[in-house]
Amino acid sequence: MIIHWHTFNLTCLAAPIIKIYTTEEPPLNFSIGSSKESAAGAQVSGFATDIVREILILTDNTTAPIVLLPWARAYQYTLHGENVFLFSMGRTKQREQLFQWIGPLAEKKAVLYSTQQAQITINSLDDAKAVSNIATVIDDSKEQFLKSQGFTNLSSSPRWSQAVQKLFINRAALLVQTDLDIPFIIREAGYSIDAIKPVYELYKFQLFIGTSQKTSPQLVKRWQLALGTLKKNGRFKALIKKWANHYQLTNWRYQNGMLQVIY
Repeated sequence: MIIHWHTFNLTCLAAPIIKIYTTEEPPLNFSIGSSKESAAGAQVSGFATDIVREILILTDNTTAPIVLLPWARAYQYTLHGENVFLFSMGRTKQREQLFQWIGPLAEKKAVLYSTQQAQITINSLDDAKAVSNIATVIDDSKEQFLKSQGFTNLSSSPRWSQAVQKLFINRAALLVQTDLDIPFIIREAGYSIDAIKPVYELYKFQLFIGTSQKTSPQLVKRWQLALGTLKKNGRFKALIKKWANHYQLTNWRYQNGMLQVIY
């Protein structure tokens, strides 16, 4: 019998027991309510969270909870676990062979930021290596990139709110973040976006859902097919519009099969 995957019912296979993790990184994934330590299901929100929930519906796995954890813990659980998924994860050279990938979901630019008052000029990676400290988050893709480039002046934190705090209390000269996330990360930490400025663009990268090499390739294929369905039927684009309207943003677009910020 020949199975045509473009018409194959994604729910006809038995749904395996899976675990899904995310982290506090608005606007794509974040907790709502009082708990910032751990949240399940309805307590987690954001554009990428909506996409994952739609995938779960298409793959008949709607009972799987989405649990919010500090990034380093979620990353290690996903790296070493089976049928464990993590979003949103930057797909980088350092991670390429460690995970299987479902996506893309979005594109970002990694940028070094300083406070507005800081008199810092960065024209190269060597300039950035010469500052006192750069605030990062443990096992974040941007931290991994800086380490791969020989940076030894990194000040790691479990959460972005702590990394931002280091910048504003002068425990770090720079903060590494992305153009998509920085307004939300800064606001979440209790500061104004006008209090910081970009000083150096590092690179562009894409965000995916990641799962370890132990996860069944058939399961990964089902998730990728489900994501493809969301892009073909217009649901992916509709969710971009939903969250752009929610945040009153005019520069979010569905382009090249993912969310992109247009300048």
